Amino acid sequence: ESPLLIEDVKDLLIEKRLIEENFLSGIGATKADFTDERKNTLQELWGTLKGHTDDIESFWAFQDNEGFLTIVSGSGSKDKTIKIWKEDEEHNFNVRTLEGHSEAISALHAFQDKEGLLTIISGSDDHTIKIWKEDEKHNFNVRTSRDHKSKYETIRSFRIFQDKEELLTIVFGGSTSTIKIWKEDKWHNFNVRTLEGHYNQISSLHAFQDSEGLLTIVSGEEMRDASIKIWKEDKWHNFNVRTLEGHTNNIYSLHTFQDNEGLLTIVSGSRDNTIKIWKEDKTHNFNVRTLEGHTDNIYSLHTFQDNEGLLTI
Repeated sequence: ESPLLIEDVKDLLIEKRLIEENFLSGIGATKADFTDERKNTLQELWGTLKGHTDDIESFWAFQDNEGFLTIVSGSGSKDKTIKIWKEDEEHNFNVRTLEGHSEAISALHAFQDKEGLLTIISGSDDHTIKIWKEDEKHNFNVRTSRDHKSKYETIRSFRIFQDKEELLTIVFGGSTSTIKIWKEDKWHNFNVRTLEGHYNQISSLHAFQDSEGLLTIVSGEEMRDASIKIWKEDKWHNFNVRTLEGHTNNIYSLHTFQDNEGLLTIVSGSRDNTIKIWKEDKTHNFNVRTLEGHTDNIYSLHTFQDNEGLLTI
């Protein structure tokens, strides 16, 4: 799932009830608390983690077979660090700090292999992407990649894919109006491809691959009358693009589903205080529905569907 972005929060807040449903939910508070679902409430605090010295921009969490948590968090301009918090059998958290970025960490993605070893991909205002791979001795080997053609680009959001040979595809959008696709080859070099079409910086992005590894990317931009673009890769690896218009301000969050017939449902949250649901029909037109109720910007959003395709947002 996508990392949760938090504004002006220096501690982590995780609702254990929601982790067990495989997603995270954050609250814009100054405390970071774990909650327990005993009595089916969120009233009992389970713990607080402190350690970062600046805003936490993004984090990921994993739960092992015994229910123990691993949390990966990235911090802002003063801190510039990644922290890994591992829960032990006594429910204490041992923290490890990764240093290397020279500016704020603006985007973060992490995943574990079958042995629980971490791979962390971080994007920064220092215009680099770093790949941190944990080895069997629990040391982290780091690689730094930079697109020298866009050396001033700040990375805002990205999605990561790994093929059967453990080669990475990184899709990201940032402070320029372009989307970058970095594909790792068998020599572990990255080949960069650029998609152009937005008029302003990309504030949100979601992507997935089909069974043949072909990408669908959904991106939103940061501007008034912001649009959503859908980029579909064909078998010749060209991208066909469509534009959805309807929001009247920045699009901060996107989530996308594809049904058995390949038809898309896109859920978007915006600075115009609305959520929009875009459903693709069999003629490949999109029917849009608007949900109103928030009185301020919608910065983060998570959705899931049940077996009948009904949404919870």
